[in-house]
Amino acid sequence: MTAEMMTRDDEMAAGSDMQMTEHTSEGLIDRSRRFTAETGRSPRILLVDMENRGDVKIWAAEYARIGFDVDIGPVVESPDIIGRMAVENDVHIIGVITNISKNESMLRQAIERALAKEHSTDIRLILIEPDTDKSIKGLSVLNACKTLSLIGA
Repeated sequence: MTAEMMTRDDEMAAGSDMQMTEHTSEGLIDRSRRFTAETGRSPRILLVDMENRGDVKIWAAEYARIGFDVDIGPVVESPDIIGRMAVENDVHIIGVITNISKNESMLRQAIERALAKEHSTDIRLILIEPDTDKSIKGLSVLNACKTLSLIGA
């Protein structure tokens, strides 16, 4: 399993690619539909808000809009509970909404260990850093593009 995060460089690169169809909302919906056609089910994400920011439902709505099945985890749960929920809900990817600069590697390792305990190292992880200077919709397009890439869509 590989943990991924959107860095400022990724955002800039993805932002410059926004002209490409694949990086528009419509392009992401098409990628999601292709994934569904190929795998027989929609891409599924478990969103977890590690800092109780309260915007997880907005992120969930944006992911759902482009075709994800979305599960929302309890606020600020332990990595073990997150791992168990991911397995029980049969998700493709876990999206952790957190201030990444705080202990990013520790958080990634803890969730990876929790998934390993559940014998499910095929579930991917994306760390989503909320940015109050940008719209959630804009960032979710960037994160959704990265998320779909991580699951092979």
